[in-house]
Amino acid sequence: MAAAMLMTMFAARARAQGEDEAWQAFHGQMVISDIMIAPADAFESGATMVSALHKAERTTVGARDGFWRLHAVAFLDPAATGALRMRALDVTAPNQREQVKVFDLAGQAGQKILPVADLVLTGAMGFKPGHRYELSIEPAPEEAGTGSPSGIGAGAAAGGGTSASGVGGKTAVYAKGMITLK
Repeated sequence: MAAAMLMTMFAARARAQGEDEAWQAFHGQMVISDIMIAPADAFESGATMVSALHKAERTTVGARDGFWRLHAVAFLDPAATGALRMRALDVTAPNQREQVKVFDLAGQAGQKILPVADLVLTGAMGFKPGHRYELSIEPAPEEAGTGSPSGIGAGAAAGGGTSASGVGGKTAVYAKGMITLK
């Protein structure tokens, strides 16, 4: 019994060290892919996780049946302080940043690694083939009487929603990544 408990504690410690190694490699970044990304605890080590994420990472994703399906892992820097939001900005045109959609995400205070699985983007949401998008993870604004976010896909419509302010009135960003839809 004691040996099993010791092995469980050792495995949990090794997993935490592996996650820390991956966070060091990607902090402040969002790794985006069109293939499902295994959870952090599926990797034997941080080096294995880093290698797998580099292999899975995509800069361009093609549509299937009229929509794009993304999977991502955001390495939050600093760690989350509560509920989170993912903002999608069209950055195709130089010097123009047009908000397309805001998604509410379930996040926890102290969370440093945020998996985002099965994010579906459609033309009806405002996404367009051939356009480049910046996806950023931000703190969700505190909205009186709304409770916690209901999860991904429940975000505000294009142009909707407000953002939490960071230093100098700019939006605080925990992590971001870029993707081109084709």
